[in-house]
Amino acid sequence: MEKKLVTRCRVLAVVAPATAMLLLCRALWLWAEFEQQLLPYYRAQGIRVMIEHLTAWQHAAAAIVATTPLLFVCMGLYRAGKVFRLVADGERIVVGVVRHLAGIASLILYAALAKIPADALTSILLTVNNPVGDRSLRLGFSSAELVGIVAAGFLWAPGST
Repeated sequence: MEKKLVTRCRVLAVVAPATAMLLLCRALWLWAEFEQQLLPYYRAQGIRVMIEHLTAWQHAAAAIVATTPLLFVCMGLYRAGKVFRLVADGERIVVGVVRHLAGIASLILYAALAKIPADALTSILLTVNNPVGDRSLRLGFSSAELVGIVAAGFLWAPGST
């Protein structure tokens, strides 16, 4: 059983940060291919993005704002890789592991809370140059943010001991 845990943790120690890098690369690609990849998504959300009114600064600013919550998630995945490495090396409930769990919990919470205003600000940035009446503001949150908040609580419990 111990050997299986160590093997899984060694694999996850590589997979977690690699996943973070892949997520960031995917986000960059999605924003670079905005018209084909993200434009249909934002229009389906009711955000009236008009490509003819979208300037380079709006595109760049919206990309930065929209990917900020993802940066928190990626930082959490990087720290998760450290936790898996520690556990694979035989350290279970030690200060280093607990500190990382608390840090991961914070990053998950920040990502969930940052997503709400980031979506609103992204919708404003993408439509600010539209004619009056065609601008959009997206307000709200989804179950993903709720799950993030609950997951942060679950990680804080052992992380605060």
